[in-house]
Amino acid sequence: MAVKYSCPAGWVYSRDRLTEDEHSGADSSPAHTLRRTCRRLVTSQHFAGPRFSWGDREVAAAADGRGNGLGRRSKPVTIATSHHLAYLAARYR
Repeated sequence: MAVKYSCPAGWVYSRDRLTEDEHSGADSSPAHTLRRTCRRLVTSQHFAGPRFSWGDREVAAAADGRGNGLGRRSKPVTIATSHHLAYLAARYR
């Protein structure tokens, strides 16, 4: 599971392996893994903050144990796309 995240220095890849035995509660393994991946991104120097884009709000929510649809394979792609479009819009204003 990976989130590709654009930043001024280029791209940051926050990724983690899917692990079936580590998930707990109602979280599926992909959802649990995405939460872990988002926690790592939120604590990095590259995170733009939850107000930057919808995708960044989703990253922050997942890192805090909230969020919906985190087990879907498309979720990291939608998060990254939202952040990247906001990044480009801010960069070329």
